[in-house]
Amino acid sequence: MITQNRILTLLVVSVLSAAPAFSQSNADSFFQNQVSNYIRALNNPSVGTRVRKIWFQLANYSNRMYPVLPSQQYTAGMSLPNGVVLLDLSIAADDNEEVTAFFLAHEWGHQVLGHPYISLTPYGRFLMAIGGTAAEDAADRYGAKFLKAKDYEIDPVLQFLCSIPAGPPGDTHSSGQVRARRVAAAYGISSTNPCESTPSKRDSDEGSSATRTTEERKASGRWEIVACTHPLHPAGDRYPCTHVCMWWNGPGPCHPFDLAPCAHPAHPQGDRIWVPD
Repeated sequence: MITQNRILTLLVVSVLSAAPAFSQSNADSFFQNQVSNYIRALNNPSVGTRVRKIWFQLANYSNRMYPVLPSQQYTAGMSLPNGVVLLDLSIAADDNEEVTAFFLAHEWGHQVLGHPYISLTPYGRFLMAIGGTAAEDAADRYGAKFLKAKDYEIDPVLQFLCSIPAGPPGDTHSSGQVRARRVAAAYGISSTNPCESTPSKRDSDEGSSATRTTEERKASGRWEIVACTHPLHPAGDRYPCTHVCMWWNGPGPCHPFDLAPCAHPAHPQGDRIWVPD
């Protein structure tokens, strides 16, 4: 686990980062990939759009709002006692949106479950210490249930977790294989060890959905006729800005009087949507 010794708050909640620095057997290759993701995130505005989408899904799912700030500590993310969630840009720009959603939901789950606040007192830190991996396992289950509720695929997340070996003695996270098994169970998949049945083995004839990027999965699918839930625009195709800021009395709109153009696509063929396989 990588922590910064500059801020006491980070020291207090260092146990709440998402993974033990993602050490892998081929660490050089892994970290190079993380650096590439980080650089891509800096130059790709769609990464912010992805995180914003997941943020709204989590707010709807939990009925709570926490500010999410970008970071790059190679720990996937971190939850702070002031209610802030940090998300590594390398995770935000991962090839698979499911990985981004899982780790953001994992840190969000720490907030919902109250883990950062428990760590503020000596007794609370004692409870966290004797609890072993309990807090991280609970946050993993929260992330898995969120993915299930929002119809995300789980295979890319299991593939990612299976590549993470056990951390050093005393690590607050279970091994990657144990995490994958527990996440699969929380998602509703019955598997003794999902790491033994890799996506490539499960779908070797046609290729696994987990080995394809989100963009590649969206390229194949089907049209379905559904009732469009996008609101009408009685005053024209513009709507109030929905950015959320933290004010002295809690979360609130940043630009309540700013109007933004609607980006919702029209339905020239009726209310049909493309459902990816």
